Amino acid sequence: MGSLIPIRDKGEWKQRQVPSMLEECRNLWAILSTHFRTSAPTSMMIGFVSTIAGEGTTTLASNFAVALGEQGITTCLVEGNFHNPGLAGSFDVPPEPGLLQALRGKVDPSLAVHRQVAEGLDLLPAGGSGVDSYPLLGGNAFLQALVRLRDGHNAIVLDAPPLSEHAEASLMLRYMDAVILVVRANEIRKPALRRSLTTLKSLGVPYVGVTLNAMTYELPVFLDRLL
Repeated sequence: MGSLIPIRDKGEWKQRQVPSMLEECRNLWAILSTHFRTSAPTSMMIGFVSTIAGEGTTTLASNFAVALGEQGITTCLVEGNFHNPGLAGSFDVPPEPGLLQALRGKVDPSLAVHRQVAEGLDLLPAGGSGVDSYPLLGGNAFLQALVRLRDGHNAIVLDAPPLSEHAEASLMLRYMDAVILVVRANEIRKPALRRSLTTLKSLGVPYVGVTLNAMTYELPVFLDRLL
């Protein structure tokens, strides 16, 4: 297994500025597409998660979903962070209904999706905030929602809550085909990061490391191979 600690060059971060977050996401897709050509899932399910809040997970997940959509890959962005939802506001759509209502059986997931919030991109917002979603995720409700969302979508991108702060993140990520662990490059907390890696390994899903800088987007630093 490789390490998610970013590659260093003579003790310094090996980084390269890119024009935009969108370009960074295109680079990320170039790596992931190799994995998916090999595994060939019916519909790709990619989870984005950080160790703690404030690492830039939502920004990267949403821009990655936009990048997929613009390439003709019909994508559904799923907001799984009930503790700090904001994607509905970002895409200027009503926050409800959403994933929360689908998990409670109040609405079919496909009917809670906002269509074409960007080219080739649909959005399933969280549908609520400050909710203890753990009991709702213990059964098959989330998996059933993903199955419904796979109809009509080539990719599902999940914006998950932080691994070290919310136990429900693991319940969501266990269904993903690949997980991207987002790390703020200059603020790595090694003990917490190791716990996140251990958790992801126990879930048995492939994962990729990505570094972000608070001010300047860096070229992603990836594992030398997907697990």
